Amino acid sequence: MTLNAPEMWEDAKRLLDYGFRNYTREKLIEEGQVLKKVELDRAKEDYGSVVSSSDFYFPLKEGEKDKIRYLFRLEEPVVAPVKAGEKIGELEMRLQGERMGTVDITVEKDIERSPFYYFFIRLWRKYFS
Repeated sequence: MTLNAPEMWEDAKRLLDYGFRNYTREKLIEEGQVLKKVELDRAKEDYGSVVSSSDFYFPLKEGEKDKIRYLFRLEEPVVAPVKAGEKIGELEMRLQGERMGTVDITVEKDIERSPFYYFFIRLWRKYFS
């Protein structure tokens, strides 16, 4: 701790130098980036894309980027109707078991509820195609 240490300013400078020398700010997630395809329920389409609602940056040492694990907290299938930009889940980033942060997950575009007869079309495709 540098507060009220005899060499407080020198200690703070060494800590900052260490951080800038050993860490780089990495952009891990970009706003609008398609994160995955998800199954849709009660929608005209069978699948839709989910995206990140914001950028996510984190300071990393060399080689740490490959060790990041991405955990989706998202109920699937996504049930229509859903408006673009509406939060439907979260993506959590973890490094060696430690939580780095989260970004909200939204749908890429509006997902409209399908008319009733689409249910029968989807069943037909699922079992007879």
